[in-house]
Amino acid sequence: MKIQELADNFSQIGAVFEPKVVTHTLEDGTKSKEIIAVPEAIQRSEETYKEVTIYKMELGERDWGIYYALTNQIAVISLDMKGIKNTIDLLKGADNSLRRSEIYVEQISGVLSRSDELSYFNLGSLLPIILEEEEIPKILRIFSTFSSGKNYFPDGISSINYLRIK
Repeated sequence: MKIQELADNFSQIGAVFEPKVVTHTLEDGTKSKEIIAVPEAIQRSEETYKEVTIYKMELGERDWGIYYALTNQIAVISLDMKGIKNTIDLLKGADNSLRRSEIYVEQISGVLSRSDELSYFNLGSLLPIILEEEEIPKILRIFSTFSSGKNYFPDGISSINYLRIK
């Protein structure tokens, strides 16, 4: 598989470099410093999750890595192990996907069926981030979600929007 070849080459080349300062003493006794690129060690391993092999390439002293899995002719690649596992859960038919939720049925599927572009916002989660406050102002607490879809035509754009009020 091509993705395996890519991963093999990446780990063999040491495609991630850590800058290192090396001090040299010249013949006349003066000291010079040189910045060199030192390839980081890439630790390769595998883990099985729900009968799918997750390949891990973890990078040296850094606390991160590149993770990938192959399932049903689909390559899943992430810098986050949790993201890989969540995607595998969804591909295996987990019940916690947005598509299986009441919100999808009520607000997204209708917009999606008539749209080229879709946006969905959970205002209960989004507003505290935007307002940089833990407490959402009372006037905004009545809104729970917002869905919007756009359909593009040669002569214009149509838009459909849903604002869910608690």
